[in-house]
Amino acid sequence: MIAAPPVRSAGGRNDRPADRGADRGDRGSVATEMAIVAPVLFMLLMLVIFAGRVTDARHQVLAAAGAAARAASLESNLGDAQAAAEAAAELNLKDGGLTCTPATAEVTQFEPDPPAGLVRVEVSCTADLSGVALPGILQEQTFTAEATEVIDRYRGSGG
Repeated sequence: MIAAPPVRSAGGRNDRPADRGADRGDRGSVATEMAIVAPVLFMLLMLVIFAGRVTDARHQVLAAAGAAARAASLESNLGDAQAAAEAAAELNLKDGGLTCTPATAEVTQFEPDPPAGLVRVEVSCTADLSGVALPGILQEQTFTAEATEVIDRYRGSGG
């Protein structure tokens, strides 16, 4: 069976009077919706970026504490351990791209006595997050991490 072609008016258009002008009330609605949704999406994106920066800074400080504790564990006295911890933490934070004002590394425990000597180091960093912070959210945040390391009994300097 052959299908009949659609009925056309003299102007060549389909005769559907109900469809004519049905969408006239929706004109400009996409622009209005985007004007409302775009700032919300932008704020959400900035919040995700800020959360990522905070998480990255926490991990950088934790890694710096581990490096500082390892460097301090190779030293034979508290003064040298403190200096090594400060240098290692500063280098680790610099290599990680985290700018701290100030960054501190403090040896909070140093027990070199065998058989299980321990060194504990606390690293603190006040990071500037103003590049990604939203208005009303902290521009600076202080991150602190602590790491403990067994003192290397075969360390090279005096042990």
